[in-house]
Amino acid sequence: GDEYAKAEFRAHKDVDAAFIATFMREWASYAAQLSRQLGVRGAHRATLVGEHLDVTTLDLFTEEQLGQLYELYAEAHAE
Repeated sequence: GDEYAKAEFRAHKDVDAAFIATFMREWASYAAQLSRQLGVRGAHRATLVGEHLDVTTLDLFTEEQLGQLYELYAEAHAE
């Protein structure tokens, strides 16, 4: 969670200015979505966190992004 987000912000601090608005818009959307899903009761009471990605969205991902998504998935499902 926190460490992943911090690493993403650090990794993108020197990114081309053309990508900054998209990056920040996506992070703001993610934060708003989590806030709606978790509410005031927190993660332990949430029934669903996140959203499913459709094939159209996944087709827009780069190979690096797909790799990051898989790493996140693997970490979330590690025992």
